Amino acid sequence: MTISKQFVEMHGGAMWLEREPTVGATISFSLPLEPPSPWDAGNAHSIRRAIVVDDEIGYHLRTRPSRAPTTAVNERLVIVDPEQTLQRLLSRYLPGVEVEAAPDIAQAMAALHRSPAQALVVNDSPLQALPALTLGELPFGTPAITCWLPGEHDAARQLGVVEYLVKPLATEKLLNALANLDRPVKTLLIVDDEEDELHLFARMIEAGAHQYSILRVTSGQRALSMLRSRQPDVMLLDLNMPGMNGFQVLAEKARDPAIAGIPVIVISARDPAGDPILSNTLSVTQSTGISQRNLIECIHALGAILAPLAVDEKPANQRADLLPKT
Repeated sequence: MTISKQFVEMHGGAMWLEREPTVGATISFSLPLEPPSPWDAGNAHSIRRAIVVDDEIGYHLRTRPSRAPTTAVNERLVIVDPEQTLQRLLSRYLPGVEVEAAPDIAQAMAALHRSPAQALVVNDSPLQALPALTLGELPFGTPAITCWLPGEHDAARQLGVVEYLVKPLATEKLLNALANLDRPVKTLLIVDDEEDELHLFARMIEAGAHQYSILRVTSGQRALSMLRSRQPDVMLLDLNMPGMNGFQVLAEKARDPAIAGIPVIVISARDPAGDPILSNTLSVTQSTGISQRNLIECIHALGAILAPLAVDEKPANQRADLLPKT
C-alpha cells in the first residue's frame, strides 16, 4: 500500500482509506485526468505525412544504414515424420535449427499456426497420397517439402527381417520386439563383433521377466554355423562387422532352407536413412505461389547441389567420404 500511495502521489493524485468497524475498509485513490483534445481537421495533414512516402508533404525514407543491432532469427522446421527417421537426421546434421516433429498433418498445421517456420517437411512414403488441399491451407505462405526417407519398418521389409532397431537402443524397445514375435522364444542368438555390445544386449534381455537361453557370437561365419547347429528361435544381428557383414549373413541364410525361416531382428548403429535407399523424388509446394525470382534461385541452388560432378571435383563439404558416418 505504501508503494501504491507513492505512485499515485507521483502522478499528482491522492490515496485514502475509509474504515467501518465490523464491515471492512475501502481504499480509494484519485488521479488528475485531462479530457482528450477535440478532433481538428487540420491534423489530417500531419497524419498523412506519417504514412505517405516521398511525396510533396510526406517524409523521406532513410538512406543511411540503421545502427540498430540486428536480431538473429532462429531457423525452425516443422516435420511430419511418424517413425522419427527424418527428425533424427535433421537434428544430427542441422544442430542450429529448431526441429518440431508432428505425427500427422493436422498437428503440424497447429504447430505452424502457433509459430511460423521456414518450411513444413513431410516424410511421405510414395505409396501414400498427401492431401493437396491441406498443403494449400498452410499459414503464412509456408512452403511444403515432401520427400521419403525409409524408416525402421521400411528397412526391415527391404532386408526381409522382422524388426530394424537403431542403436542406442532402449531395453523396453528390445524386449517388446522379442515379445511381439509370432512364435514362442526360448533360445536367441546375438551376433555382434563388439564384445561389450554382446554383454550389453545380454544384460538388457536378462532384465526382462522372461528367461531366455542366450547364445553369443562375434562374426558372421560363426553366426551361420550356430544357426545350423543350434537352430535358435530368433537371431539379433548387427550389420557392421568385419569379414562377413550382416547383409551377407542375411543373404546366405536366405539361400539355406534349413535356417531361412528363423526370424531376424537387426540391431545396428547404421541408420536406415544413411544408406542409398532414398526416394528419387523431392517436391516443393507453396500455397502463395512461387515467384519467377524464387523459381530461378531454387533451380540454381538445387542444380549446384545435385550436379553429377566427379568425386574429386566436389567441394570438401559435399565429399561423401568426409560426411559424418551413420
